[in-house]
Amino acid sequence: MKTHIFLVALGLVAAVPAVSVLACEGQQGDRKQARFDRIDADKDGTITLAEFIAGGNRMFQHLDANGDGSIGKDELGDGERGGRMFERMDTDRDGTVTSAEFEAGQNKLFAMLDQNGDGSLNQGEMQSGPKGQGKGEGPQGGAN
Repeated sequence: MKTHIFLVALGLVAAVPAVSVLACEGQQGDRKQARFDRIDADKDGTITLAEFIAGGNRMFQHLDANGDGSIGKDELGDGERGGRMFERMDTDRDGTVTSAEFEAGQNKLFAMLDQNGDGSLNQGEMQSGPKGQGKGEGPQGGAN
C-alpha cells in the first residue's frame, strides 16, 4: 500500500478480460480524480507547485512510519518499482530519503508533469503523466 502511495504512478491493467479492464479503468479514473481533488487545496481546478509540494509533504509524513524525519526502504514495504523510485530519490545514497530529497523529487516530478510549462497542473497533465515518458512508466521512470 505504501509503495503504491509513494509511486504516485498511474497503474495499468494488463492481460485481464475486457469487462475487468473497463471496471478497473473506471476505478482508476475515480482514484485519479480523488487524488487531484485532495492536492488541489483551493479547488480552482489546477494544482500549483505549492499545492503539489504540500501534498508531497503529507505523503512523506504518511510514509515516515517511525517518525524519524526520513523514509527507509523498510518503511515502504516490498515492491520493485518502489525500490527504483527510492534509489532515484536517495540522492546521497545513505539508505534513507530525507524530506529535502523527497521535496527535490517532487519539484522534478512537477516540472515533468507540467507539459505546457504554465506553472500549474491541470487534470489532463496529471493523468497523462510526465512529458517524455511512455504511458505506463513510473512518474520518474528513466528521469534523473
